[in-house]
Amino acid sequence: MGTIRFYVRELKNQKTGNMMYVGQNTPVQPVSLDQLCEEVSHATTVTKADVLAILTELEYVFVRMMRSNKSVKFGLLGTFRTSIKSNAVPSAELFTGDSIERINLRFQPSPTMKYLLKASNPELNFVQTEPNE
Repeated sequence: MGTIRFYVRELKNQKTGNMMYVGQNTPVQPVSLDQLCEEVSHATTVTKADVLAILTELEYVFVRMMRSNKSVKFGLLGTFRTSIKSNAVPSAELFTGDSIERINLRFQPSPTMKYLLKASNPELNFVQTEPNE
């Protein structure tokens, strides 16, 4: 069972000028690598140090794969891949690597992840709070 905390925020409708109210996530608490290792260690027979070693290496493997133009399917989470943003040039012959402005990291959640985080999922609760709770 999961719980998403939200608060109600006032927002001006740009088309009508009327004030509207929308739900917005409360600020999320980041989970550190240390906390993540602790959680995995308690759920398995692997020590916290072993989990840390694996996750630390996984960070480097992910970067290596992304820099090698590969997509990474990461099980239940989904797929990570890169995309590029480039400047337009008048002809294909003038396009070089220097025309590439930046690399973006894209994430596509798996169908299972989409279901687990779907608002209509009965295993997910929503609790209204104050903005800074």
